[in-house]
Amino acid sequence: MQSPFELISENGGGAGVRFARAESPVSLIHNERTKLSATWLNSIAAAAVAVGGIAPSIAAVTGTLSPLLAAGLVLFWFLVGAGLHFTARAILGRLRDTP
Repeated sequence: MQSPFELISENGGGAGVRFARAESPVSLIHNERTKLSATWLNSIAAAAVAVGGIAPSIAAVTGTLSPLLAAGLVLFWFLVGAGLHFTARAILGRLRDTP
């Protein structure tokens, strides 16, 4: 177990003792939950861009979807993914400073 005290010395002089502040477990838990939520949302964003880009492209190449509609769907899902990604970045703005 680590001691909450730290031995200090200034310019080779006498030693002193300073109390080391521990990080608040509440803010650490909050930060980890915030990062987990942002990661989850960013994963959904990546999936939306991947599936929304690949599926319409394959459908357009095979002829089951018009190229114009496929381009519109790709653009739509790209914008959805970008919106989710920037929302995840905004969530990370709620991280708390730890002492």
